[in-house]
Amino acid sequence: MTEDEVVNVLVGVFLHPSYTIPLMGCFRPIAQHIVDKAVALLRLVPNLRSIPEDTAGEDDRDKVLDGIVNVIEFYSQQGRGLDLHELTCLAFCRALDMAPFLLRFLSSPVFFSIAMFIFVLVLPFCAK
Repeated sequence: MTEDEVVNVLVGVFLHPSYTIPLMGCFRPIAQHIVDKAVALLRLVPNLRSIPEDTAGEDDRDKVLDGIVNVIEFYSQQGRGLDLHELTCLAFCRALDMAPFLLRFLSSPVFFSIAMFIFVLVLPFCAK
């Protein structure tokens, strides 16, 4: 299996709350490639603010995510952009905590074109 194939498989579960930390711990050498691919896929999501009225509650999230292979694809197809946004923020915060070197990538102009992630760079200043 090539590195690209591994990244393509792992990016699907990168945003899953149960797998972000183990994934970053086990695959640190290719972490930047996983983040690159996740950002590229998130740019294709049409609306990260959408949320249908009949969505499951936060308590049901674990049940909803059981057996999901690609979190981005699942939430995008369900029209649950806001839930995807929340999972993305959580995953990137966890990834940055475990691999601070990713901040170089996340502060690039490409990353700023995804407005929802600006908080990652503003948050440290708000905490002071």
